[in-house]
Amino acid sequence: MYQTSKKKGEPYLPESVKLHDFQKEAIENWVKQDYRGIFDMATGTGKTFTGLGAIVRLFREKEHLAVFIVCPYQHLVEQWAEDVRRFHMYPIIGYSASRQKDWKQRLKYAILNFKRGKISIMCFITTNATFASAFVQEQMEELDGDVMLLVDEAHNFGSAQLSNTLKENVQYRLALSATLERFRDSYGTQVLYDYFGKKCIEYGLEQAIREEKLTPYYYYPRVVYLTDEELNGYRDLSKKIAKYCRTASDGTMEISEKGKRLLIERSRIVAGASGKIQLLKELMYQYKNDSHILIYCGAAREYNSSREISEPDREEERQIVAVSKMLGHDLGMRVVHFTSAESMKEREQIKERFSKADPYQAIVAIKCLDEGVNIPGIKTVFILASSTNPKEYIQRRGRVLRKASGKYYATIYDFITLPRTLSSVDSLQEEVRADLGLVKKEIKRMREFGELSKNPSDADRLINELTDAYGLNRIAEGGNYYE
Repeated sequence: MYQTSKKKGEPYLPESVKLHDFQKEAIENWVKQDYRGIFDMATGTGKTFTGLGAIVRLFREKEHLAVFIVCPYQHLVEQWAEDVRRFHMYPIIGYSASRQKDWKQRLKYAILNFKRGKISIMCFITTNATFASAFVQEQMEELDGDVMLLVDEAHNFGSAQLSNTLKENVQYRLALSATLERFRDSYGTQVLYDYFGKKCIEYGLEQAIREEKLTPYYYYPRVVYLTDEELNGYRDLSKKIAKYCRTASDGTMEISEKGKRLLIERSRIVAGASGKIQLLKELMYQYKNDSHILIYCGAAREYNSSREISEPDREEERQIVAVSKMLGHDLGMRVVHFTSAESMKEREQIKERFSKADPYQAIVAIKCLDEGVNIPGIKTVFILASSTNPKEYIQRRGRVLRKASGKYYATIYDFITLPRTLSSVDSLQEEVRADLGLVKKEIKRMREFGELSKNPSDADRLINELTDAYGLNRIAEGGNYYE
């Protein structure tokens, strides 16, 4: 259905790729919407192949097409390039460290030949940053008519800077994202819908697991309490943050840039809670001889009340290093970092060696694994630092649910950070009001993770304990929440 003639450089669906019915339906809905729309698909359910299938389908109709594929990071550009070649296209790879050193000349030459009708298709893959550059934007303005823009992890393009790069002369538009709705940014979300159009498919985690497109999973929330020093720091920052918040005329809460910086600092106290290292050590004893393990750390270090907020983190104090030292030195495990510090070549080597468990048993990572990195062999994940942003924790869950040979289920340990022991809550009624914002955020994530797991009662039990201890049902009935 999606084949074209197999001329050199013209896209067609390779025999090794079989699109599922839901992927074909998404493409046909996109066609019906005049080749504009959004593929809202859970991480690991084949957004890339569905997007490439859409390109094949469009080229079959038009037989003349300029394709621009944009994604957040350089390593994702290379992943896309590999798949684009499978679909028999020869892409131009454009970003600062591209191995195609002359990519700018290649792009200009391709656009010129495309406009003159000398070539029927051109494909350019780039990063968000390079796409937003003056050079690429100028080149796009040279085109008109049969131009397609495919944006991976498209939620990023709701930002003020990137939304300004969305050209109206682009006739065919496709956004890919597991989480298009931008966190606390309804305006940016609407910008995306206004430009790309309606959703062509909503294929969420529940459906993907039920239809065996993703791996089922067990979810185990495990509690860590803040130390007295960490709790005092958290509460002090909360008081300062309140000074930078105000209620807007429409009733929404606004916070200044200073307040936002304080929010980040407060979140680092939670992410870097010192008790997490000891809890990880206790849990990891049963896995120390296993492999295909992922540990998510925060870009944080243990809280020190004497440190100035503006003082930069030193690498040796960050959580990721403390975790690696504990696993390697105390438990004798073979671990490796996966961060922005590793080059693309190093990352590919890490992925290859990790997949074979030779020598790496575990990857210790921070945010660079949140979007798009494909390591399907991961079986067990420990989430030391989570986020209040649903986009991030949905992507993190999807990272461990990709199917792989011999992988029948996945296991997720989620470190739930609480201000104080539940037994002390009743005796401190006034003080615990300041806890409620953090407690409710942790409950929200546990509900999200727990309800689709194979063992929802584990999360329900802890949620009920927290709800009872903090009287959240009574507070909800009274309509008075303390954030």
